[in-house]
Amino acid sequence: MRIELGYPDPIAERILLQWQDRRAVLATLGNTINLLKLRELQAHCKTVKVSEALLDCIQRIIAYTRETPELTHGLSPRGGMALLSSAKSWAFIDDRNFVVPEVLSVPC
Repeated sequence: MRIELGYPDPIAERILLQWQDRRAVLATLGNTINLLKLRELQAHCKTVKVSEALLDCIQRIIAYTRETPELTHGLSPRGGMALLSSAKSWAFIDDRNFVVPEVLSVPC
C-alpha cells in the first residue's frame, strides 16, 4: 500500500527543520489503548465476513500485480493476505461486519 503525502509548504518545512528529533517526541507519547484492547480489536477484525465473490476479486488483483509489465514485483501470498486483512480492518472501522469492494478501491 502507498499513501502519497506530497511535500510540505515552505512554512511547514521550516517548522520540521527546526523541530527536535522525532524519536525524542515519540518517547514522550503515552498509550492510547492497552495491549488487551488492541488484541480485542484485532480479534473483531478477524470476524469480518468476506464473500466468495470478493475473494475472487482479491485473487484477480493479486494476479494482475504479478502479470502486468508495468509492475516490477507482484503481490506475494503474504501481500495478498495483508490486502485482505486491511480490507477487513477498514470494514470494521466503518462499523460493518462484511467487506465491500469499495474498500479495495478498484472495480471487481
